[in-house]
Amino acid sequence: MLRTKSGLPKHCGWNTDHHGKRRVRFRKGGFSTYLTGTPWSEEFMRQYAAALDGVQAQQTEIGSAAPSRGRSTPWRSPITDPPTLPISARALRRSAETSLKTLGRCTAPSRSRG
Repeated sequence: MLRTKSGLPKHCGWNTDHHGKRRVRFRKGGFSTYLTGTPWSEEFMRQYAAALDGVQAQQTEIGSAAPSRGRSTPWRSPITDPPTLPISARALRRSAETSLKTLGRCTAPSRSRG
């Protein structure tokens, strides 16, 4: 087992929590957890092995259920993707007319409400 300058196993370091208590923190590859007990004791080493297993498990899960582009829901383009809710023909026509007027390309007169 490799010992670092701090006297702890690899990927472990001393951290001070918000109460001022020094704790051992395991960090590797985005996985982080606190380890309890006296460093290098039997209980501590069991937790260290479990933390290493947690890193291995996390690495095998990468990409299995990952959201696209790092978001929780897939990103949709308002231009190329169809709207998710049904839209009436009248609302779609008004939306198109408004867009064209804004661009200054509309030659058709706007319809009056009746």
